[in-house]
Amino acid sequence: MRRRALILLLLALWTRVATYDQEAAALERLTVGVAAASPGIVWILGTQEEFRKQGLEVDFVLMASSTEAVQAVAARRLPIVVGAGGPAPVQAALAGADVVWIGEVLGTMPYALVVAPEVPRPADLRGKRLAVNKLGSSVDFATRYALTRLGLDPSRDVTILQLGDQSVRLAALTAKTVEGTMMSAPSTVVGRKLGLRTLTDLAQLGLKYPHEGLVTSRAVLRERPDLVRRFLRAAVVGIRRYKTDRQWGIELMRSRLKISATEALDEAYSVFSHLVLAKPYLAPEAVQLVLDELAPTDHRARAAKPEDFLDMRFVREVDDAGIIDALYR
Repeated sequence: MRRRALILLLLALWTRVATYDQEAAALERLTVGVAAASPGIVWILGTQEEFRKQGLEVDFVLMASSTEAVQAVAARRLPIVVGAGGPAPVQAALAGADVVWIGEVLGTMPYALVVAPEVPRPADLRGKRLAVNKLGSSVDFATRYALTRLGLDPSRDVTILQLGDQSVRLAALTAKTVEGTMMSAPSTVVGRKLGLRTLTDLAQLGLKYPHEGLVTSRAVLRERPDLVRRFLRAAVVGIRRYKTDRQWGIELMRSRLKISATEALDEAYSVFSHLVLAKPYLAPEAVQLVLDELAPTDHRARAAKPEDFLDMRFVREVDDAGIIDALYR
């Protein structure tokens, strides 16, 4: 009797393992690029369960920048990347690369222009040095845009230096190597504690800008429309959880972005969960802003239209089906 029970138990365990193997085999493996570690796109790293419900087993590859992410799509090394924004997709498409935005996660610039205490007014920036991560990047664009709004000429009134990521720029600011830089949460918490001042907060302006988007190729849209459809169905659920489940979002940032300070986590979540779009449409005027910035030095940008870089039909399909509205009821 004991031997028969043991055999039955082993058969049951074997059947369960076989079932799991079949379920795993049924999932389609998908590698998705993540353009940068950011509180604005950290939600995707916690959305694996939703992807599985759509028949996808997703592996995430962290990229160094939007430029690298877009190049990976154009070369067909990755079918989809998340978080690619700013000038990179536009410049690649203008150069003939097969890349297109299919959605937008964070459609504004989440930056504040932070300056040394010795710069009390915008006019006091004249003759000063400002740091960006990379010339031509979203941070560089945001810096020049903010300076223009403050009545300054970025090409004449200040010197813009390419120094690296936020931690490097913050160190340069505290060491007085530069007098200002663009920062986003949670680094803004550190900046305040060091006595730095905020001259302007671009996130408060409501400016439409393609900061962190969903990018694929038109070849993928032609060949694998169902893949894009399933990806977006899972994505909007992940976004909804991030926007409405504070503890989940904070724990994701703590584990995935290696942020430990409670105040920094609270500020990052408060800022980015508000800015992330429930309906991930990329507005044409956001792309036009990039084209206008590129136009003085690139004749192709002057002739281009925002619609040349967009394909929102899959977001619209999910939206028209009532899926997104139902998530927030």
